[in-house]
Amino acid sequence: MKTKTKTKTKTKIKIKTKTNFKYTFRLMFMLMVIFNLTVLLAADLKPPMDLPSAQVLPKGVRNIRYKNLDVKGNEKFDNFGGSQVLADPFFKEVTWGELLDPTSDEIDKGLLRGYLESNGYDLSQSIGTTTGAVSVAATAHVPIFAYGVSERVTLAIAVPVVKYKFNVATGFVKNDNLRKLTDGFAADGKTYEQGKFINKMTNPVATKLALFGYSPLEGEERTKLGDINLVAKYLVKKNDIWTMSVQGTLTLPTGKAADINKVVDVPGGDGQIDFGTTILNEFSDVIPNTVIMTAFGNTIQFEDKIARRVPYRQDSKLTPDIDWNTHRDLGEVFFAQAGIKYAPGMGFNFIGGWAIQYKEADVYSGMAYSADRYKWLEIETEQRMQTVQFGAGYSTLDLFKAKKFPVPLELNLNHSMVVSGKNVTKDALTSVEFVMFF
Repeated sequence: MKTKTKTKTKTKIKIKTKTNFKYTFRLMFMLMVIFNLTVLLAADLKPPMDLPSAQVLPKGVRNIRYKNLDVKGNEKFDNFGGSQVLADPFFKEVTWGELLDPTSDEIDKGLLRGYLESNGYDLSQSIGTTTGAVSVAATAHVPIFAYGVSERVTLAIAVPVVKYKFNVATGFVKNDNLRKLTDGFAADGKTYEQGKFINKMTNPVATKLALFGYSPLEGEERTKLGDINLVAKYLVKKNDIWTMSVQGTLTLPTGKAADINKVVDVPGGDGQIDFGTTILNEFSDVIPNTVIMTAFGNTIQFEDKIARRVPYRQDSKLTPDIDWNTHRDLGEVFFAQAGIKYAPGMGFNFIGGWAIQYKEADVYSGMAYSADRYKWLEIETEQRMQTVQFGAGYSTLDLFKAKKFPVPLELNLNHSMVVSGKNVTKDALTSVEFVMFF
């Protein structure tokens, strides 16, 4: 949460320099039990939207912030830090054995196995490759209202609304081995079997989804409410050089979680309450006209129980089996961020920053299926992300204090780029922020 200490009157900007340590540490302890979560899509790491500020609003001062965040999803970092397209899981070699999957129709499976074995087919032989394409574009509109409760405590509420659109398509590229089978059906006079098999193999991904009870794979354009955030920031220390604050956030699970019947979905949240804190520091006048900002902290994601599809194979997320009471413990998140803000004058400022984040692997368990199958849900859930950001802003606060502008306003632009990662999206995030003080 980015705030300012400059205010309307001299009585508003006065901040006590003598610290009541008993009160300070009591507040810090209370803030350690206030919840914290990022504004955007829960559970996954996201690039930072701005530089962290240790400043709080003076008592009685309010501001309204509006953030507009744009992100596109086309690429991601895989489990080894390499780059891949989002649709990479759709690209898969299909063998004769895949057609005899244990979840297939028993009669069709038996007839096909008998035909293949009687004609000397090798079940490990490839018959083609499934293909796919996925693209995601999302815009989050985040109004934030903040109020200076006292000279040291600022409270705020953020209500994100996510508008997104994604396109998805799948297909199948067959090879000569599959053509050999269909030609064999025709030569043996099995025209019914030939027609049925060709229809099934036109798009095996769609066929498999229907068999497993998933919704049809198709593009979508919707608007969803995200997880509402209640934020508290406490000013621990402030002098001419150093400002330190502690921030916590209570996240209400108002965003709709991902639909277990959709292979591709953009959730508004993860359906749970999380806990965390952030320590914020600012150092002024170390470099002329420059403020150095740092932040570090962690997020604890509480255990809960949800409905999850449980894989029946280690190498595939697609499964017909649902445990409606799956025990879930999403991994803790740790982060550190640093940056500088340079203000040459005339109301302009420029920022540059760096951030690193790490999320532990998720843990799943349940009673409906074997323990190994729940462990497969944990595959590729550990995440890390390193980002760089830069931006610019303009403020009318100085003009307002000089009575040369009627309203104290700010306009900020930020761009964050992901330079390395693991199991996270690779695409950049751009945010525009409008701020009004009153």
